[in-house]
Formats: sequence, C-alpha cells, structure tokens
Amino acid sequence: MSKVNKEIQVLSDFEHILARPTIYVGSVKTSEEQVPLVEKGGSVKSHSKPISVGMYKLFDEVFSNCVDEAKRMKSPMEKIVVEIESKTNKVSITDFGDGFLNGSKKNKKSGLSNVETAVSMLRAGSNFDNDGIEESIIGTNGMGVSLVNALSSFFEIETTNSEETYVQSWDNFKSSNPRIEKIEGKNKGTRVSFVPISKIFDGNKWDKEILRSMLVLKKRVLETEKKTESVGIEFIWDGNTEQISSSLSPGFSFKSSIGEVLIWQKTELTSSFSFVNSAICTGIHQKIVMDKINQELEDSLGHHFYDMLLILNLPPGLVRFGDQNKTKFVSKREDVEGTISRNFDGAIYKFFKSDLFKEIKKAVDERRRDTEMKKIRKEKKSVKIKFSHKYFPPTTSKADNLFIVEGLSAMGSILQKR
Repeated sequence: MSKVNKEIQVLSDFEHILARPTIYVGSVKTSEEQVPLVEKGGSVKSHSKPISVGMYKLFDEVFSNCVDEAKRMKSPMEKIVVEIESKTNKVSITDFGDGFLNGSKKNKKSGLSNVETAVSMLRAGSNFDNDGIEESIIGTNGMGVSLVNALSSFFEIETTNSEETYVQSWDNFKSSNPRIEKIEGKNKGTRVSFVPISKIFDGNKWDKEILRSMLVLKKRVLETEKKTESVGIEFIWDGNTEQISSSLSPGFSFKSSIGEVLIWQKTELTSSFSFVNSAICTGIHQKIVMDKINQELEDSLGHHFYDMLLILNLPPGLVRFGDQNKTKFVSKREDVEGTISRNFDGAIYKFFKSDLFKEIKKAVDERRRDTEMKKIRKEKKSVKIKFSHKYFPPTTSKADNLFIVEGLSAMGSILQKR
C-alpha cells in the first residue's frame, strides 16, 4: 500500500493544467462517446465513437476564436481554413480577420507582448467586459487558447494586422523569441497550429468523420447570424481540400433573429443536439422548446418521437455555462424563456401545421393506445371471473361473479368472454 502524501504543494498554472487537465478541458482519456455525425443525405445521427473529449475541446477553442474574430469585424470575413496532418496529429486553423490589435506591443501587466500574453497566460483576454453587447461572443473566460498551448507539444501563432506579421512558437510550453516583420500587401489574419500532447490525450488521433461533421454543424451555426452567414469553411485533410456545406435534411426548419430550429422524426440512430453561442451543450433552452411541442402532442414524453437541432445566438449577458467546457447551459429559465418564446413561438406554431408534426402526433397517439390496451389486458388477467352456463360452477360452491341473462344469445356472449 502506497504512503499518502500530506505535504502541501504549490503548482504554477502550467503545472496544474498538466496535473489536472480534466478540470479545464473535460475527460482526456479515451472513452466511448455519442457524437453527432452528418450523413451524406444530410441527416444528423448519433454514433458511439472512442475519443478523447478533451482533445476535441482544444480544436473547438481555437475554432471559436476565429468565429469571435468574424463577429468583431466591420466587414465580412471571407473564410476559416482548417488543416489536419493526420500522421503528426497537427492542426492548423486560420482566420482571415484583422489580426491581433497591437500584437507586438508590450502588455503593461504581464510585461510580455499582447500576443504572448493572450496565448500563454490564463485569465487573459478581451471579452471580460462584454456582457452588455448584443453579439453572441463565444470566448468570455480568458482561458481557451492558453489551455491549448499548455496541453500541446508544439504550438505556434502567426498573426498579421495592417502593419506587421508576428510569429511565435512554443515547444512543451517553452517559448521561442518572436519574429516580427513589417509587411506590405500581405493578407491579414491569424493562424494557430498545435499538436496535442499524445501522452495526456491517450495517444488519440483526429477522426476525419467527426471533424467534418463538427464543421458542417459549425457552418450551419455561422449561417444563423448576419455577421457570419457568408463565412466559408475550408477543410484540408492531408492535402485534400473540401469546401464545407451546411446542407442538412430536416423534416422542418425555421430561422429566427436569434438562431434556428431543425426537427426530424426520431429513428434508432438520431438524437437531439443544440448550440448556444457556438458551444454544443444541453440545458433548459432545449426543455423550453420541447415543453411547447409536447404540450401540443398531449404527451410529456412526446420528445421520444422527434429529434431537434436547436441553435441559439444570445447576448453574453444572458449566457451562463456550468463549466469551462461549456457542455451545460445553466442560465435560469426565467432569464431566457421570454427571448426564446418571442423568437421561436411562430416557428413552433408553423411546425404544428406541418406534415411532420402530423406523423409524429400519429405515432404518439398509437403509442398511447398501445399502452392503454396493454393496461386493459393486464387488468383483465387480474380479474378472477369464472364462466359457466350453470347456476354455479362445479368447482366452487359459491360464485365470485353471477351473471343473469335473458336468452341463449346473451348467454353466448358471456361464455365467449365478450
């Protein structure tokens, strides 16, 4: 039996991230998880895959930074490029934004450049005071990309603004000296490249099918907001390029000013998913919409007969997540129900008149009738009635039930248990 260590230890931020990565990015070991996969026909199905949840969180953190940049720009961003080198597990994600503002300038508090501060220090970011804005900014905690850096064996950032290009890399969180070049006519934007630490993430490799499906859904999310609806996504896997399309095939869909709802009739492999400010999560927002549909179906379990993709883009002041990983939306029902109802009630009423709803209602009603019939049969079996055309059955001197009928026809009905 090993001896319990009782000595007090003090870890740096970096040491704590390596020692307890699950706190920051979720489970890092391989586990069977239900993930949404977009089929060729445009349906979204839930499949079980062995993955490291935390490793995909790293991808999501960097991609989310690109989306936030697109939302902050005055003019539309052209595209976001995702490139994977499957042999090395290297990811490069590039946005065509405005680059880091004052990237090479020294930050007064950290003493490092603004770029190095943003990507190597926890609790460093530009969104802490943005609760009052209307844009549905994703990164609000100042943790994301610094965690990616700390949990990568290699990390590099290259960012170009209107004046200069700034490049800096890290090997196992040890930084190199930055390279700064004055530029003329070079495209602005930021590229982040990283290789997750294999030992921490259980030797996991990127799954092409999962990443592609993530990007299809992300593209659909981008198209629900005016500032990002035209942003393209380019997916490069080992040199092969694909332009990502958001084409899905729901039985019903409706866009509002704060997002979109898509509904399918449930099958064995389909499942419900939702996004709040580009973070895939579960929460009260789903229940608010399902309660309205289930009420019309007159069945509190009506959601067992349909699946839904709900996309919400909410002001930061309304958004609360249960953890850094943003897997649980924990804003109070009373804080968001009014906003959701104002924007989606019209869509839900249209859904009630659709052919899809009629099919779902039919399935719900059939299930209800089947349940009622099973209950009747069960109760019938539990009732002890003995049938005989004699006054008393020969097996007992006292009848439990006595039927007095007029005529042989009526007696025949009783004998046939009708």
